[in-house]
Amino acid sequence: MTRKLATLTVVMPNYNHAHFLPQSLEAILSQSFPPSEVIVIDDASTDNSIEVIQHYAKKHPAIRLVCNERNMGPAFTYSRGLKLAKCDYIYSASADDTVLPGFFEKCVRLLERYPQAGLCSSISVVVDGEKRYEVPSPPYVTKVPSYLKPKEVLNCYVNKDWFIMGNTTIYRKSALNEKTFPDGIGRFNDEFTILMISLYYGACFVPESLSVYNIRSNSYSANSELELLSQRRKAETLMATTHSEYFPSDFVKYFAKSNTYLEATYTLKNIDKATNEYLETINSFLRLHKVSTLLVPVIIKKLVFAHKIIIKSILYFRLGRFSLFRVVRFLFY
Repeated sequence: MTRKLATLTVVMPNYNHAHFLPQSLEAILSQSFPPSEVIVIDDASTDNSIEVIQHYAKKHPAIRLVCNERNMGPAFTYSRGLKLAKCDYIYSASADDTVLPGFFEKCVRLLERYPQAGLCSSISVVVDGEKRYEVPSPPYVTKVPSYLKPKEVLNCYVNKDWFIMGNTTIYRKSALNEKTFPDGIGRFNDEFTILMISLYYGACFVPESLSVYNIRSNSYSANSELELLSQRRKAETLMATTHSEYFPSDFVKYFAKSNTYLEATYTLKNIDKATNEYLETINSFLRLHKVSTLLVPVIIKKLVFAHKIIIKSILYFRLGRFSLFRVVRFLFY
């Protein structure tokens, strides 16, 4: 009996990314393991996105254009694409990111080898203006393409700060269900689903850079950071209640401590803003005294910096984030 060949669906939500679409679509279509279908869902773009997508669809029968009648947001748009997907594996592509050669082939091959795995991920090259760095950062959880059992995945998250980027993740479709990508947690639903599936089924990992994630200057703000922290708290509630069968109690405790640390770090960032505003007021009183105008701001900033370091250090130890692994990573990577 001939074994059925694996198939892959790429789901790509798009909103006003006509400028990036050619590069992202070309990278997807030129993969050594080509997708059987590429579902591009346009979320009522106001640029020439539809024209660009239609141009590619004429040349490549695998591309299917689906249009929302009005702008519905990324969560709804991606969910619509998932319902239309027909293949064994699913990859969520961002119109402004790029997959690198061999990504689909290497991940699907590993998933075929380990049918118990719920997903496969690799390393993402994050481009943030002038900076380029890898996520997850080294040392990697494995040096060769491997399958990690659920308990191994738990250990990697809790003790090794493992992080899986959505732009490097291929899901096994049968692992997705009505509880994946839950409503109400906004931009965090992608990461939530990655955590959920990997902790329950285990995950494959290819320790190679196979995708590029671009951080755009207009895609992030302090408000979005605060919003994401709020979404993480809502996700924490789901982990402990409606989705508890997928999340070990040890992970939920770790996740709660992680949220506390992130929220504290965010609060400490606001101290700098408040300090600068305070110094502007003080300087208006001291401007007649040149020595005071120079010394006072320096002294205050040094005191605030020391204050922040002390608080972060206390939190780091109290929340159990200190470990030999983290010290080694800090010193050598």
